[in-house]
Amino acid sequence: MEASFGRHKNSKNYEFDAMCRRWSRYHFFQALYEDRDIIAFSGVYSYGHGQARVCDRTWVRTSHRNQLLRGREDMIRPVIDYFLPSQTQYCLDNRVTPFVSIQVPAKLEVMRRMIRETGLPYVILPDEYFTCHHDNYSSATCWQRIMSIGEVNLPTRLAVNKII
Repeated sequence: MEASFGRHKNSKNYEFDAMCRRWSRYHFFQALYEDRDIIAFSGVYSYGHGQARVCDRTWVRTSHRNQLLRGREDMIRPVIDYFLPSQTQYCLDNRVTPFVSIQVPAKLEVMRRMIRETGLPYVILPDEYFTCHHDNYSSATCWQRIMSIGEVNLPTRLAVNKII
């Protein structure tokens, strides 16, 4: 599949074995098709404690990324038009706190755009949160910025630094 074989830093996240290890924690997974081709997929991943990461393991086919920048206003935006609204609604309907996380602080503008263009009441939280399911707090990729609708029960960098 293009997601796991593509030349991008997250391609390992989409390898079959990696996805199989995570599968049982998904509330559901969505795929978006154009004709018979998958153009994007994304899931709602449980973090326990009544919270879930929406837009988890989201992948969008290269041809459908940043379409407004390419002058293709007729093309859909999978995250903003479909995944974020539907996955957020699912969480709210099921009393689950939805959150989105990003690893790269430089992409905070992406979060602002998601909030602005969907009109959803997400708030970007001020600290970094530990989003991995192990206790290796030195793992840089596990510390991520979060936007949520409600409180998130994950370790913060500030709290962990006080302990260490």
